[in-house]
Amino acid sequence: MENTQWTSFIADAPSIQITGSSISCTGGGCGFQFGIFKGACGSLTNMGCYGQKVCTGGQNTAGPTNPLGQISWTGTSAAGFTASISGLTPGETIYLVMDGNADADCKYTLAGVNVLALPVELTAFTSSVEGGNVELIWSTASESGNSYFSLERAYASNTFAEIARIAGSYYSNEESEYRYLDEDLNPGRYYYRLKQVDFDGKETFSQTISALVLSQDRLLLKRINLLGEDVTGNFSGEGIVIEIYEDGSAKKIFYRLD
Repeated sequence: MENTQWTSFIADAPSIQITGSSISCTGGGCGFQFGIFKGACGSLTNMGCYGQKVCTGGQNTAGPTNPLGQISWTGTSAAGFTASISGLTPGETIYLVMDGNADADCKYTLAGVNVLALPVELTAFTSSVEGGNVELIWSTASESGNSYFSLERAYASNTFAEIARIAGSYYSNEESEYRYLDEDLNPGRYYYRLKQVDFDGKETFSQTISALVLSQDRLLLKRINLLGEDVTGNFSGEGIVIEIYEDGSAKKIFYRLD
């Protein structure tokens, strides 16, 4: 699909309405296609589509379609449409994609009833480890009313605590990237998540990711548990161990391995 644009909405009621108007396309196939999807990224379900040519000689397109029986199309023309969608769960995310046929450039206006703009489209959240440091990187495709991100960390328990607060891009239709370096960590597995906070105080949590920090600098001779048993090389799960190093030093740590 050429010249494709994606927009996300949150259903605020079991039935919503999406209206496209003032549609105009030039060049290429001189036509458009709108598709409506639901589900998760990578496994979206097609709910229906509508397309039309907008100039003489333009490329014909199929539609409207309604494979799931949840969309009622009205007002369909070369300049607009209305899609009334039912059978939704409030809070469900709906994706709308627009494609200009054969490299056509299109302009249009969208409006909705019982829909909320997705405050943040998080496209990636990753971690990388170097020495005793963990670098966290995340990116967004767009932001609407995003006040800040609270970066939370858990270690040796399931309790998350804020370690940094990073200002958001407020309102943005462009990709934004954020980085944070969590430094000088003890060995062990750390868990991270993002709490995104809107200007109105609404909170949304990301998925949880993890990072394993290993012993650095000093040469590790062995690990023993609290019973004095050598568990070097066969330690699994989680618990208190004592690491003994070549220089004669030792450290008692809570260690977790998955």
